[in-house]
Formats: sequence, C-alpha cells, structure tokens
Amino acid sequence: MSLDLTALGNQVRQMSTALSLDGEKRSRRVAQVQNEYLRHTGKEDDIIKAVNLSREANPWRLFACPYERLDTIRDVLPCPPEYALVATDGSQIEKDRHGVAVCYLINMGCVYLRYGSAPTARLFSQPVLYYREEDLYLTSGTRRIPIEGNYLDTRRDVQELQTLEEMGRDFLGPAHQNEHLPVIALQDGTLVRWPLASAEKFVQAHFLPRYLDALERLRSQGIPVASYISRSRSTEVMGAISLMFCPDAAPLPERTVRCAQCSDGQAGATHRAVCARTW
Repeated sequence: MSLDLTALGNQVRQMSTALSLDGEKRSRRVAQVQNEYLRHTGKEDDIIKAVNLSREANPWRLFACPYERLDTIRDVLPCPPEYALVATDGSQIEKDRHGVAVCYLINMGCVYLRYGSAPTARLFSQPVLYYREEDLYLTSGTRRIPIEGNYLDTRRDVQELQTLEEMGRDFLGPAHQNEHLPVIALQDGTLVRWPLASAEKFVQAHFLPRYLDALERLRSQGIPVASYISRSRSTEVMGAISLMFCPDAAPLPERTVRCAQCSDGQAGATHRAVCARTW
C-alpha cells in the first residue's frame, strides 16, 4: 500500500507546532534546573554522600558523582599536529526466522587515520557470517539461550573492541613506540556493557572476560580508549540532580543542563558514573 503523503503532511505540521510549544517550556525548565545545579557549587561532597547512600536503595538507577566544582569550565586542549587513531563501528543483520538457514551476520567497519606531515588513511570492512551451533546459542548444561536481541548487540560490541585491539596492535603500536606519536582508539557508543547488567551469570561469564581482556591489552600497549556519542542521552548526572534538589529533572537532556554555560570548544565539570549493581 502506498504512503498517503497528504495525510502525513498534516500530521507533520501538527508535530512541528507541538514541538515548538514544548521547546519553549523545556527551555524555561532547563534554565531553572541549571540555576539550581550551579547554586550547589561548593556542595559537591554533599552530593557524593547522598549518591552513595541512595544507590544501594536504587540498584537499577544511575547516578554520577562530581570530580570537581560544578561551575568548572575549561577550554578543550587543541589537537596535536601529529597523531594517529583507529576506530571500529559494527552493524548486524539479525536471524531471519523464515529463511532457509538460521544465521546472522556482523559487519565490522574499520578505520585507520594518521594526521600531520605524512597523512594516511585506510578504511575497510570485515563481514563475518555466524551459522554454527556454538555461534547461535549460549549453553550452560542443558540450557540453551539464543544469541539474538541484546545478546547479539553485545556480541557485536565485544567484537568491535577485539577488532579495535587488533588494529591498535597492527597500526598504532609501531608509530607509538618508534615515533612517540600520540595515538587513540575510538569506539562508537558507550564503553559500558549495560545489557549484561540484567543477564544471567553464565552469559556475563561468556562476554565480559573477552571484553575486559581486550581493554587490558589496549592498556598494556599504552593506547587510550574512548567512545563517542553524537547525541548523548545519558542520565547519570540528571539522576544526581533529581536526587538532590529537582525530582522532576530526570526527563531533561543532561547535555543541555551541564553544557548550557559552555561556549564552543569548552567542557564542563567531570563526573564519575556509579551504579549499585555489580556484575
């Protein structure tokens, strides 16, 4: 059936009007929360104590403790003239339950970039098809759990980091050791594997050691790892704000409250995410 663009156009106009009105209300609310947030500058120890007391009673809620004064604003350091990086970003094709064969595919996008007087770039992909029994299920005794949904996302995330470590060893190791070139490894999204927080122990035992081993190997090579989020929806700082003084602050975008006083090229106060849930 074709798409009725006339009917859809009316709904788009209605959405635009609603978003405009909501935006004005949200802007006023953000300003109120930000003022309250900055008013607690100098009371960072109180926030840390409150978070530590509350997180045990709220094991599934995320909080963040400030590392420095809440009104901190710093200029971001300029990039060095010469540096190199590797990055990975994976995607997947899920199982087709109506297909001839049960399988899924993970495609790993890989990037190596060197900036400076000898710029170099290499971009390639590594597709892997999973179809064997051990690829399709996690087993514990007689139990079998299919690798799909969040678990397939987690397998892709682990493979992203393992590939990143291999690229760091192959591409960044010589430059870092022989030329003392600044290097970094980048991964898309968060470095915290939250889907495993509610997973069964044997599922955690399957994925976490592989992930942590790759992180340790990167650390041993002297290659820092960072993740980047183009539109952050993190809630850790907002969790602390709603706990301390604004119970209705949680739905607000964290970046709008923390960064509203920052100009381009500046960063706000550093926070450390904490959670009572242990794996």
